[in-house]
This record gives sequence, C-alpha cells and structure tokens, in this order.
Amino acid sequence: MPDEGGIGREEAKKRLERAGKILLISDIDVKSKNIFLMYKQRGSIE
Repeated sequence: MPDEGGIGREEAKKRLERAGKILLISDIDVKSKNIFLMYKQRGSIE
C-alpha cells in the first residue's frame, strides 16, 4: 500500500510510459545524481 500522498506502482508505471526516459552518458567521475542535476541546469550552460 503506498504512503499517503504517494502513487502506487501501477500509476508510476503509467506516468513513466507517458514521460519517457532520458539516457545520460558521461565520462566524468561524478555521482549520477550530480550529473542529473547538472543536466537539469543545462539552460544556463547552453
């Protein structure tokens, strides 16, 4: 049973199908979470 305010497994699956996936490949030695945060800020980089 999902936590209050959360979504269930089926709902998460539906949302993921709609949103899609992004594959980020990097050769820098940084944790994946930090790479994702840099990607989110790419507007200020590009």
